[in-house]
Amino acid sequence: MLVLFIVIAVFALFLILPVGMDFLYSGGKTVLKAKLGPLRIALLPHKQGKRTAKKKTAGKSAGDKKQTGHAMKAKQEAFPKLRLREIMELARIALQALAAIRKNLSIDLLRLHICCGAEDPYDAVMRYGYLNAGLGVLAPPFHALCKVREEDVRTFVDFTDGRTKVEAQLIVSLQIWEILMIGGSAGWAVFRWYRNRRKNNRKINAGKVPAA
Repeated sequence: MLVLFIVIAVFALFLILPVGMDFLYSGGKTVLKAKLGPLRIALLPHKQGKRTAKKKTAGKSAGDKKQTGHAMKAKQEAFPKLRLREIMELARIALQALAAIRKNLSIDLLRLHICCGAEDPYDAVMRYGYLNAGLGVLAPPFHALCKVREEDVRTFVDFTDGRTKVEAQLIVSLQIWEILMIGGSAGWAVFRWYRNRRKNNRKINAGKVPAA
């Protein structure tokens, strides 16, 4: 009984584990990390070892490429071309999945620091004004669409430096149970679409239904 309780507790903790992305831009450099609970896995910039591995992979022989081309052609022939109605149905499923992701997506941290600078102090002040006006217009619809847990947005003006500097960090996450729910719903919708498509193709091949 204790073992079962431990298994259920571990599974429950796994389901609420947040996964997502951690994007950082500072000093002209971009860092992108995958987030898995407290862990961070670096995606950008690429390590030298990964680049070397990619170069080795790129050096395929002509025979391998030819075989790959034949395999892709066979798959295309096995899967008939989609009709417009079917493409629209898949697009509807994709949009529903994106809407569900947007609804459940959590912005754990939004940090944006912009320092306006220009050669002419007047231009720096004008940029600073335009920037704050733009942020004021965009903020309400943004907050209506997204859940922001922690926000740090600041604007500055610098009369000594002629450059505009930007520092930004965005951490977004979904819990695993949310990903499974969204993926399961979208997968079931695609399965139903594919099942109906096969039925319709059989009727068309049998001459019972005209091709659309």
